[in-house]
Amino acid sequence: MSKFSGTRRRPLRANLTAPVRTDGRRTLTHEGGDAYVRDAESELFLLAVTNMVGEDTFYERATDRDARFADLVHRVTAVNPAFVAGLAPADRRAVLRHRRTALADAGVSWERLSGWLPGGMDPEAWAHAIPSMGVMALVRNLRNFDEAGIGDDAIEAVIAKITDSGEVAKARLFPYQVWAAYRHTPLDDWKRALGLTLDHTVANIPALDGTLVPLIYTFNLAGYRPSALAAGGHGRCTLGGFTDATFTVVKVLEDGRNAGWPWMA
Repeated sequence: MSKFSGTRRRPLRANLTAPVRTDGRRTLTHEGGDAYVRDAESELFLLAVTNMVGEDTFYERATDRDARFADLVHRVTAVNPAFVAGLAPADRRAVLRHRRTALADAGVSWERLSGWLPGGMDPEAWAHAIPSMGVMALVRNLRNFDEAGIGDDAIEAVIAKITDSGEVAKARLFPYQVWAAYRHTPLDDWKRALGLTLDHTVANIPALDGTLVPLIYTFNLAGYRPSALAAGGHGRCTLGGFTDATFTVVKVLEDGRNAGWPWMA
């Protein structure tokens, strides 16, 4: 998924860089299309932030995917142990950090933790999680709330937060994100609330004045080996996962600064 944006930083920098990058070699996608090879650190990072251990994906069996992850860890450790030393705590924090801070980053952490809870996230578990979840995590989990059958108090808490203009501004949500949630939720209460959320997100769209340098973002949610686009420089940036940290990187790039690995910020 790509997003076009720009920076108003002066002087303009036309060759912003991001840490996930391709190395110039060519390869093929799983469908046989032209693609690029990522460097080992980039491939490991994307797999670490997207891999649900033991689960099949569309193009990879779980056993193959987990074996690729283990192989990458060994390969990168052999040549760049400092990278793995930084990545391991960063990835572990995203999944296993203390409950209070994990709730604040619930968009990904709770998706992973739910696989470790007997029976997954039940209404009681969600009721404890919801008060500490950010707007983006709440909007992304509306269908999960429905499937779990959360209670009326929890529903009201979700609606109150996702329709609060201050909370929406803090989450830096954009209209296309809310529209995607609106299309996929069956509950009328959610749809009515998302209509208000959508109105609030308009204020988050920056004014496009002056000369802009275009940036192309590719959000990687799968962690496959090939890259459909060359990335890492010339305004082409691959972002791993879909978390608050992801959008922190977006802010860095749109301020006209080069981005590094999350744990090096």
